[in-house]
Amino acid sequence: MSSVLTVFVNQSSTKSVILSTMSEEVSREFLEWFNSELKKKNLGITSAARFIDVSHPTLLETVTNHKKPSCETCFKIADAFGVTREFVLRKAGWLKPIPESDDLIEQILLDMGAIPIEFKRTAARMVRAIREEAEEYRSKKRFITIK
Repeated sequence: MSSVLTVFVNQSSTKSVILSTMSEEVSREFLEWFNSELKKKNLGITSAARFIDVSHPTLLETVTNHKKPSCETCFKIADAFGVTREFVLRKAGWLKPIPESDDLIEQILLDMGAIPIEFKRTAARMVRAIREEAEEYRSKKRFITIK
């Protein structure tokens, strides 16, 4: 099995990422997520191909034969379903999985990205206030005397 090395310049807020893969098979995680998204939108393969703007055989290869979609197909899937390209690339196996503790951070970033611009500052202030309150709680907890 040959190794594939691709360089992808991410268009989101993160920097360029090097992608590498040893497998041409798509991850089970991607298939579960993708099938769930198709069910939510009540899409079959043919209608999903039109919705995503890829050919029917391209989508069929992924869903039926479990062939990893190309980066370009991943981009189109991300754009169609309103998630980040990085998210889909990770699910498909093009990017290394992020540590489980970072899943929550990625979800927060996805949620923040969906907030209209006029509310982003408010959301950022709320997050900062929660962080400050947690730091204050931790510092008070350190000084509790046990008798």
